[in-house]
Amino acid sequence: MFKLLFTVLVLYALHRYRQYWLNRQLPLEIVAPFEGRLYQVGDTIVAKRCSKGQANRTIICMPGFLEDMRYFTKLYENAEVELILINNANYQNPFAAITPEPVDWGVDNPYEVGTIAHDAVVICEVIKRLATTKNILIHGHSRGAASVFEAGKQQPELMKDISTVLEAPIAPQGTAFGRKVYLERLLEIGLYFLPLGFAILRILPPNILSVFLPLSSLAKDILLEIAFVPKQYATALTNIRNLNAWHNTATYELYDNFKAITVVIGEKDAILSRHAMLASAKTNPRTIIIETQGTNHFISAVKPEIILEAVGIETPKQAKIETNSPISN
Repeated sequence: MFKLLFTVLVLYALHRYRQYWLNRQLPLEIVAPFEGRLYQVGDTIVAKRCSKGQANRTIICMPGFLEDMRYFTKLYENAEVELILINNANYQNPFAAITPEPVDWGVDNPYEVGTIAHDAVVICEVIKRLATTKNILIHGHSRGAASVFEAGKQQPELMKDISTVLEAPIAPQGTAFGRKVYLERLLEIGLYFLPLGFAILRILPPNILSVFLPLSSLAKDILLEIAFVPKQYATALTNIRNLNAWHNTATYELYDNFKAITVVIGEKDAILSRHAMLASAKTNPRTIIIETQGTNHFISAVKPEIILEAVGIETPKQAKIETNSPISN
């Protein structure tokens, strides 16, 4: 009887500790420099950097799961474009030295915070409210690509004249790396313990990242900081559950909603299934597919010149890439 009571108390204490990490409002711990303006769009922070000269092109960026807007700042630091960065909803503001300006648009978002559909609404609103040029390209990475797909589904008329570059995308009918049926059955169990896993990630040794090789210093920073990105780990759980559902329900017709669509795929992706990603992209003959070498899930961090060429920004040394059709701006 004593052993049973002790076990129950231990499990209860573990559950309470898990709930603490799940619902805790996490403090802001990472602040990076940014030159531009910030907007508070409901639960989302949007950053805008104007072009130094007359803007003739707008690039809108959407980061992936447990990433924030910093993923794109180094990539586009010298690009003469109007740059708009959209954070995932309920993620920390990495440019907290700048006070966000409240806006009265995009606040009546009908979708749950943490879902792809919620972030897609913000993308559409940003295009209508903040973009000042007609030449618009959206760059989505990983989960950010799924938000771009969903924005096209929500407002196809708005997107029909917009081009996209989707980097290592979560794509319609795609899957996670190594996904098996038995892993799906264990998903909810894993999600239960995920908040505790994030707590462990705060003290994880850097050498554990060798599984993601090759890594640049930026990619390592991204992975080391994932536990500090959301405001609540409950949002991360919503992200994952929604991603799993979106994978299974999104159809290949989503590729049709854009003027042009380019999919850039890493050589070794330890997060998403490269095979499923490629198969999804190939379902649409209009899709430009760029298969890269010496890269992983974080192509912008490992070989930024490849992404810059894909979006049509000249670099001192153009990367050699393999593509199934010519790149057009």
